[in-house]
Amino acid sequence: MEIQLGSQENRDDVLGVSSQALESGLRVVFDGRDRIPFATRGIRSELGITAVRRETGDSSYYVAQAKAAAEAWIPLAGRFGLKLAMRGATNAPLEGRYNRGELYYVGGARSLRGYREREFQTNAYAVGESEFQMAVGRRGRLFAFAAPGLINRLVGEYYWRTVLGYGAGIELAKGDWSLALSYALNPGRSPGNGLLHVGVDNRF
Repeated sequence: MEIQLGSQENRDDVLGVSSQALESGLRVVFDGRDRIPFATRGIRSELGITAVRRETGDSSYYVAQAKAAAEAWIPLAGRFGLKLAMRGATNAPLEGRYNRGELYYVGGARSLRGYREREFQTNAYAVGESEFQMAVGRRGRLFAFAAPGLINRLVGEYYWRTVLGYGAGIELAKGDWSLALSYALNPGRSPGNGLLHVGVDNRF
């Protein structure tokens, strides 16, 4: 269980404007994975909510942010396995909360492969992922994945656009660290115009 207390400041030097925010929140995490060297069975889930009070010049506003995520590793025959995951977040209220401090950035190696890093700026999203894995030796794995999702448009209400990332890659581990390389596409990209994603992770 994690308690969050903090402050945040955003500044736009071009426009000469700034804002400050106070944040408080609570996050609960359950982690029941094995990790030698990659997770092959078990689940991990987390749920959190954060309250934000932001000062913008001579006015202020409040917003609540809720986030949830879950992952499950399912061993199959021999060296094969399946990873299923979902994650999502939303702001409340949605209307009029367009300050960059309260928006989520989706896209890239750690959020939605097949799209550029931070390609989508949104106040709500939901992304799923299925990943078929094959162990290679003791310290590597090959994988193929598909990640469908919904990204909310910034129109003051829920107005979803659909996204889909898919591709394949390899991950190598050394101690508690791993390096993942994946080649990913989306329906708007041809096979010769995919994105190479690089991710470095510490598992503890």
